[in-house]
Amino acid sequence: MKTLFRTSLLAITLLLTCCARETPKIHIIGGTTVGETDPNTTQTCGWGQLLGQFVPEGVVVINHAKPSCSSLSFYRDGYWDEVRNQISPGDYVLIQFAHDDERCAHADCKGANCPQTGFRDNISNFVDETRQSGGIPILVQPIVRRLFENNVISRRGTHNFSRNANDTDMDYTAVIRNLADSLGVDVIDLCTKSKQIVEAYGTVGSKEQLFVEADNTNTSTKGAALFAIAVAETLDTMNIWNGQLKKPTIVSAQRPINLGDVFVGDTAWQIIDLVNVEGISTRRILNHQKQMTIVAPSGFKLMRTPGGELKDTLMFFTNATVQAVLTYAPASASPNIGELEVRTANSTSKILVQGNGVLAKQKGQTTVDWHGTPNTVDNQPIQLKLSAIRGLELTQEGIRPIGDVWSSDPNPFEYVQFKLTNKSQSLRITEISIESSASQSYKLACSLGNDFFRNLTIGQRVAKDDTDNSLCRETFKTSFHIRSGQTMLFRLYLASASTSLAKPFLLSEIKLKMETFE
Repeated sequence: MKTLFRTSLLAITLLLTCCARETPKIHIIGGTTVGETDPNTTQTCGWGQLLGQFVPEGVVVINHAKPSCSSLSFYRDGYWDEVRNQISPGDYVLIQFAHDDERCAHADCKGANCPQTGFRDNISNFVDETRQSGGIPILVQPIVRRLFENNVISRRGTHNFSRNANDTDMDYTAVIRNLADSLGVDVIDLCTKSKQIVEAYGTVGSKEQLFVEADNTNTSTKGAALFAIAVAETLDTMNIWNGQLKKPTIVSAQRPINLGDVFVGDTAWQIIDLVNVEGISTRRILNHQKQMTIVAPSGFKLMRTPGGELKDTLMFFTNATVQAVLTYAPASASPNIGELEVRTANSTSKILVQGNGVLAKQKGQTTVDWHGTPNTVDNQPIQLKLSAIRGLELTQEGIRPIGDVWSSDPNPFEYVQFKLTNKSQSLRITEISIESSASQSYKLACSLGNDFFRNLTIGQRVAKDDTDNSLCRETFKTSFHIRSGQTMLFRLYLASASTSLAKPFLLSEIKLKMETFE
């Protein structure tokens, strides 16, 4: 009877696995370099965001990865519980962590995220609990960091923080490889594959095309696309599906593009990242520039940058990620659906675009008036607070440069940052006024969301007399729409022509005028 039971159980398991291979479902868990990002707030793109554009038709890819999550925080903060509830027998779970665990990486580390202790245990838990849910775990080695030594990715770039080159006590990839062997799990060596790709592009080309300007960890849409191709090609050798890998000409970080509800009389915009991947593979690096033409559907317009000239068509000639802005200004309360055409030399791709014009039930006016450096304005729907001072210091006299001499040009590493949080109503910021001392020049920039990889310059003030420290006011007209639950960051980049001891920067008031909508 026991033999019959085991035979029946094996038959059921094989049947479920066979069925899953017809149209398998793939779950992805991980952190930075894997997770979903919003093109309006960052230039980064995780490979998990693009994998579904390369797998065979019918294969379902669900990316649960969260940027900035370590193996511990993904488990502890409840994200893993959400994934487990969605795993069905025969589903595959791709597991990539390491980048965010390495914040504590040092040779004496014994903490919850270190490779031989907490990290090993966390990955083991994901494997065990995936199997308990009937899923099939696959470990994924993390992509490299763009850290070169003599034109080769360094040991730290491959996630080995050990003191000596021959040690593996602080090598995250060695832990993953050993776990795969001991637990009987397949592993995708994305570390080696990404190392080969990044080194092929070289120190300059990899920065210009594969990684964002701000750091050596986060990938652009092109970098994410190449790494997604590497994952798809490896999965294809594992016999987990029937069908051929897709070979798209154009890959988009956002597909379809949905601008959602937009008030009549308002303008919504969405930054789109597009990559021409025609002829690109992990084995053949193409550096020559390609032409791409983008055509907006009826009712929509295109810009090269936010606030730029509206056009029906844009043309680009580049070998890197193309960034454009799609805008929608509905004239009536009705839905609008169309297709964005992306033309290359040999083909045309289409991306679904939609937006919905709605009439505002009520339109009002509100003002947020911030006074004094340490204070937070927190009225019912809106909060405005000083959230960061970087490269500068706050004193009783005001904000000073460290070292007492201001930069002669606005420095991207020295700024005063404010955070506006919209908690309930839809808002449109129509005016920003700043009262401050007159002796410093500044540039005012903003970013929708919580990072500044992509930002928009609002305006600037050029000080005419850096000996005059009286208060003056500058006013900037804007048109920024912030939906309920969204945040916007504002940064003042400061400078002065003075080479003497710098006068402190006195920031006495920031006033935001807004229209509110229900």
